[in-house]
Amino acid sequence: MKAIDWDSWLYSPGMPLEIPEYDTSLSSACIELANKWKDTSVGRSSADIKNMSSSQVIFFLTKLREGGTIPADSARRLTEIYSLKQVKNSEIRYNWIRINLQAHVSEIVPQVR
Repeated sequence: MKAIDWDSWLYSPGMPLEIPEYDTSLSSACIELANKWKDTSVGRSSADIKNMSSSQVIFFLTKLREGGTIPADSARRLTEIYSLKQVKNSEIRYNWIRINLQAHVSEIVPQVR
């Protein structure tokens, strides 16, 4: 076993000498889905998020929101396809509401109030 140079790891500036490889498969699926929503020719279905955890759905909606405003009709379709109006998770609802507000979807106002 190699000796660990603790002083370098703890006190030297910059990145560590060895950077681990991270599994990005869960986040990559969310980013791909967010990008898919920017392309209006691509089909979407409820199966897109069926196997996602709530954390993944939150990350997907955050990426979609951060990617710029989507058209109002797309925001309505997002709500309908993924049944987001019925979701009880507050973080998912928060991101869903923000997406609709950015898209100027007037039907979201009662939800906000």
